[in-house]
Amino acid sequence: MLWWFSYNWTIYGNPVEFAVSDYSAGAQQHELWLAGLLPTKGNPGLSVWTFGWSVLETAGIVLIVLALIGAITTGDSPLKIVVRYRLLTLLT
Repeated sequence: MLWWFSYNWTIYGNPVEFAVSDYSAGAQQHELWLAGLLPTKGNPGLSVWTFGWSVLETAGIVLIVLALIGAITTGDSPLKIVVRYRLLTLLT
């Protein structure tokens, strides 16, 4: 990560260029929203529904059920599971 920040700083003059440039994910999402092609923005219910279907289509029902069984049998609270998932997401 340090290399990436250094690279952006050296090449673009901004260590977070990837997050704020015209080609960043945020800028692209903004353009989609302006064009009316981003129905999940400002709609938490649809966002959760879309995320759920994405997880189901990517992982499959068997893996999701096994993950839930594993989470329940280890005695982890739902909050711990969410925190662990977010930490793992940040590390990947």
